[in-house]
Amino acid sequence: MKQYLEDIRKILSQTYEAFMFKGPDIQKVWFKYVVQKIDMEIEESLKKSVKMSLLDLLRVVGDDEEGKENITAIPIFKLSVELEAGKIGFRPNSDYLLNMMR
Repeated sequence: MKQYLEDIRKILSQTYEAFMFKGPDIQKVWFKYVVQKIDMEIEESLKKSVKMSLLDLLRVVGDDEEGKENITAIPIFKLSVELEAGKIGFRPNSDYLLNMMR
């Protein structure tokens, strides 16, 4: 995942170079696009990934085959993904969540 994040950062940096000297108005539009469009798509991708992982986990630990196709995800806790100093972190951290579920 860290490599994907680095790849995205590199692509955005290369893309920004085309707009770097175009003036503040164009840079503002570029930044707005990155924040509103690309950031939102990354967030949606992370949500889908987590949902699919949890559904895979349900298939492994669940013993009731009926109705699994119509499962609605219900949040049991809120997890924030944070990027600090180039490192990805989760709040609350995984140790806290594991202890909470025991």
